[in-house]
Amino acid sequence: MAAQCFGILANCVSEAELLDDMGQQLEKGTPSPSLWKEIITVNDLASEGF
Repeated sequence: MAAQCFGILANCVSEAELLDDMGQQLEKGTPSPSLWKEIITVNDLASEGF
């Protein structure tokens, strides 16, 4: 149970970092398609509970 909680927390932290990066890119007017793909991947993993 603790390992699963740690995995979920790690995914949330990863997602927060990616979203922060995306926000900075959007402010500069240079959003990256590869960053969007990473965000989607992390969201998919988080929704599966990994």
